[in-house]
Amino acid sequence: MGLLTSAVPGGGGFRRPKLLVDDGEKTVVLHPGAVQYAVRNGRAVEIHTDSLTVSAKWTLAELEERLAGFNFFRTHRSYLVNLEYVSAIEPWFNGAYTVILNDRARTKIPVSRNAVKELFERLGGRRSS
Repeated sequence: MGLLTSAVPGGGGFRRPKLLVDDGEKTVVLHPGAVQYAVRNGRAVEIHTDSLTVSAKWTLAELEERLAGFNFFRTHRSYLVNLEYVSAIEPWFNGAYTVILNDRARTKIPVSRNAVKELFERLGGRRSS
């Protein structure tokens, strides 16, 4: 399963992509913008939205490919984050950082040292010193 493109009623042919996720029991249809983050969990990927968590038998790289064109960033080898949900970035240690999401749980996600520079660039700025 992957992205489904469907016509929006009354939208004059505008196409809206959906993410089709097979969780083993059913196919869950998600709007990519509703995905807050995804984390690798063994051989599966947990996809987190505000209201649910869905497990898919994909690699994180496969999910990243399906979400190409949306504002997602690989902060760490095990995490893919929707940058629209980032509310803060805190220094951690040894040059690494933690991203805090603006979800209900204020989820903290690690940012590897190798990803820090690109993260700040993608968010449109530079670190203040």
